[in-house]
Amino acid sequence: MTISAFPATMNVTLGDRISLLDIIAAYGPDAVVARIAALRANGCRSAARAMERELNKIDRLRQKP
Repeated sequence: MTISAFPATMNVTLGDRISLLDIIAAYGPDAVVARIAALRANGCRSAARAMERELNKIDRLRQKP
């Protein structure tokens, strides 16, 4: 599955960093989880771990009262 990092609904320039929140908003959380799995399958463990850390931070922020 190919996921474009620049959907038509996002106003992004090449110098901007796209957050996982932006990607989740555009494609849904399942697409992010699938991308992490694809990264791991292709041997990109560092990238997969970085995405997982960012997802965990997002989850912790959402759970704070």
